[in-house]
Amino acid sequence: MTAGAVVLVGCGQMGSAMLRGWLKSGAASRYIAIEPMGVPADIAAASQVEAHKAPGELADDLAPDAVVFAVKPQVFDDIVPAYRRW
Repeated sequence: MTAGAVVLVGCGQMGSAMLRGWLKSGAASRYIAIEPMGVPADIAAASQVEAHKAPGELADDLAPDAVVFAVKPQVFDDIVPAYRRW
């Protein structure tokens, strides 16, 4: 089964590797990647990917099927509150 929308928080080494795999397998129809340093160009160019630098850029009515956090454990507690609306 293919998911509708997946939000990926963190698109560094680990996050971008996961997203490349998801794109290859067609795991979802839409991916919203949030990475303050910028999403890698090859990923951002994919038609199924929306790239953002901050959670405040996301639409208020966004209702993703899943939210995946690909961030370092030491910053997890600081990052999660911005995504509590889901």
